[in-house]
Amino acid sequence: MEALLVQQATVGQVLLARLLALRASSRVEVAPPRYIDAKTAAERWGVPESWIYDMARQGKLPSVRLGRYVRFLPADLERFIAEHRQGA
Repeated sequence: MEALLVQQATVGQVLLARLLALRASSRVEVAPPRYIDAKTAAERWGVPESWIYDMARQGKLPSVRLGRYVRFLPADLERFIAEHRQGA
């Protein structure tokens, strides 16, 4: 009986180790988002850089402030364009 308990404990430990290994290997690393600056956003849209800063300052254009730097997520810029598209 004691040998059976030891065997069951060993099987349980092996199964637990395999589950933990499977869980660890299935984790996917997600790359951090790539932010762009106002100059790049302005070039993409063909507008003055000052317009980009003004819209961000007014809270109309989603932005991230990192100290004195203002950055934009491309997905936020695309969403802004889609929401302001006329005649579509």
